[in-house]
Amino acid sequence: NTNGSANSNKGIRLVASANNNTITSNTITTRGTSNNDGIQMGTLTDGNKIANNVISTHGSTTNNYGIEILDRAKDNNVSNNTINTSGTSGNYGLYIWLTVGNNFITSNTIWTNGSAGTNYGISFSSSAQNNTIKSNTITTRGTDLNHGVFIAGSSDNNTFISNTINVSGTNSYGININSSNGTNFTNT
Repeated sequence: NTNGSANSNKGIRLVASANNNTITSNTITTRGTSNNDGIQMGTLTDGNKIANNVISTHGSTTNNYGIEILDRAKDNNVSNNTINTSGTSGNYGLYIWLTVGNNFITSNTIWTNGSAGTNYGISFSSSAQNNTIKSNTITTRGTDLNHGVFIAGSSDNNTFISNTINVSGTNSYGININSSNGTNFTNT
């Protein structure tokens, strides 16, 4: 457990080419004001396995992440995790950002809860491409703009297979695609 009185608390952090690690069967809880991560995978973290973890991130304000996959991370496997995030707004189950590719995300249960809006189950942005998202159950809650899957910023050619998505709040969508092409959805 990581209990911070301020922001940017991390349960587990992989950075600077931390490759081929296995993170399994852990209970990870982070608390603080904002920018809290259960697991953060940073620059060039490749070939890691994150499986069978229970991850909870709770902030008193915004931007709390279950798992962040950032900055050219590729070939990672995120599977069979239970992820719960909460705060005011900007809570993400999985946040995939900045030229991240060829990751396999399967059979996760993701809950994002906010007392305000803009809470996403899975968010892709800034050229997150060629990822496979399969058999996940995603639930988002908040006042408005709570999307199960949000795809933006040239995040092209991602594949979604057999996912279950539930959203609540005004102007909330199961899937919201903005400025991205070639995404394939099958049984989602």
